Amino acid sequence: MSGAGAAVGLILGGWLTEYSWRLTFLINVPIGIAAAVFAPMVLAESKPRRMALDLPGAFTGTGGLLAIVYGLTRAGDERYGFDDVWTIIALATGVALLVAFIVIERVVAEPLLPLRILADRTRGVSFLVMMLVPAAMFAMFYFLSFVVQTGMGYSPLKTGFAFLPFTFGIVISAGIASNLMSRVDPRWLAGFGTTLAGVGLFGFSRLPYSDSASTPDQLAGLGLDSSYTTNLLPWIVTMAFGMGFVFVPLTLTAVHGVSDNDQGIGSGVLNAMQQVGGSLGLATLSAVFVSAFNDKLDSVTAAAAKLSTGGAAVTPDERNAFGQAVYEAALAFGSTRAFLVGAAMIWAGALITLLFMNVKHEEINDSVLPGAPAEVD
Repeated sequence: MSGAGAAVGLILGGWLTEYSWRLTFLINVPIGIAAAVFAPMVLAESKPRRMALDLPGAFTGTGGLLAIVYGLTRAGDERYGFDDVWTIIALATGVALLVAFIVIERVVAEPLLPLRILADRTRGVSFLVMMLVPAAMFAMFYFLSFVVQTGMGYSPLKTGFAFLPFTFGIVISAGIASNLMSRVDPRWLAGFGTTLAGVGLFGFSRLPYSDSASTPDQLAGLGLDSSYTTNLLPWIVTMAFGMGFVFVPLTLTAVHGVSDNDQGIGSGVLNAMQQVGGSLGLATLSAVFVSAFNDKLDSVTAAAAKLSTGGAAVTPDERNAFGQAVYEAALAFGSTRAFLVGAAMIWAGALITLLFMNVKHEEINDSVLPGAPAEVD
């Protein structure tokens, strides 16, 4: 599960950061070496098949996504915004390249993404929802790490352990969802999971913080006023359980009905949707965060400065005196707004799943274990 892997990665990254942030880039090196050594021992060799490389499709698809992510990231920068010329050019270029990618895939002999993979309604819904859900989930890890470390004063290692319940929750819920797959249609499992995950993100958007003061003594109270046990842990567990109920059924429905020749492509599209969703989601929610953060930073700073100086001009020293508390208040405000938008994204995925996914659990069971409606492991 990508969510469980992200949580474990935070722990390892936090531990390595205690020594040097550069060491965090070494996490995947031993994993990659182990995979290269042991994969040939346990995986059967696939049937060789000669195919032409779809270089035009690779360039236009990759370039289009890169341009859109760059445009959204640039839009989130306070120096540019959505009305910046290069932001508009990047977004327009990205859309144009993706349109060209679709045209190329329709005519090329060996397409990188055969459009027949997306023709099935259930499969298309699975891909779309598997793009929306990680878009919000990875953003949760990103912004919540800032909140826990900067606002609550956790060390990188302690922050990693704070996310550890997410790993246990997603593993437990995935096991429950696997057992239910033989009796419950994927629509209801994934719909329940996306709804529950959205509730978790909505819970994060309600983190308590103070961004106002009516007396000079209250200036020190600006910032986060959150407890890990009461304000974070319940929503971490809630979101983890929701993710388990999302990934299991949608992983199966995403490759359901795909021919043997397209199995690799179907799995690849599923993984690509998760990564693309994470990138686009982080860029989008970062733009939301930066906009809300800057607005709140300016308003709280001006109000606090006026209160602390009795209306006199604010000097740099006076601004720095309460700068950290004001920064924490703006950080909390921006993060909660990003969490709220993320919850809306996941709930949109829930609505799409419940309305448009129509495959039955009997069909899934027969495709996984033909002739035996056994439980899916």
